[in-house]
Amino acid sequence: FIASPVLLGTDVRPTNPRISTVVSPFDGRTYTAVQAAQPDVAIIHAHSADRHGNVQLDALHWPDNDADVFVGWAGKTTIVTVEQIVSDEAVREHPDFTILPRDAVTCVVEAPYGAYPCCCDDRYTYDLDFVGDYYAASADPGAFARYLDEWVYGVADHDAFLDKVGVDRLLAITTKGAL
Repeated sequence: FIASPVLLGTDVRPTNPRISTVVSPFDGRTYTAVQAAQPDVAIIHAHSADRHGNVQLDALHWPDNDADVFVGWAGKTTIVTVEQIVSDEAVREHPDFTILPRDAVTCVVEAPYGAYPCCCDDRYTYDLDFVGDYYAASADPGAFARYLDEWVYGVADHDAFLDKVGVDRLLAITTKGAL
């Protein structure tokens, strides 16, 4: 669980069986205790992993992604997409970059630009035009159906999606030379 003072005094706590109160053994204050989520499947995106499923983040951005670590540990089945599958030796060179060990990971999928159209730290930034198109389409059911037909159902796989986006558009958001 996670302890927080945020829900104290609200109508949420009394109506939600997953929220209780606890008294801190450190300062005696009362906090809400929110039961941990335990999803059947958790899917996260990271920078790299080896073939065994030892998942790593670049050192500079480890703290930016700590919520992903909790999500990854919480899943009964955890699938991790990564920008790049690296050698076992590369993982051993920087064991402190490992956020999830192979025991916590069910499957690793190499998916360059797997966070697109969002960012992947300093590897690539947001494609704000693409995100804007998504938001605009989501405001209207018909437009959203057409968006899904074109960008989700209309591509065979991730590679076909990236081909449709286009290399020029991807390079325009790329901020790190070597992925």
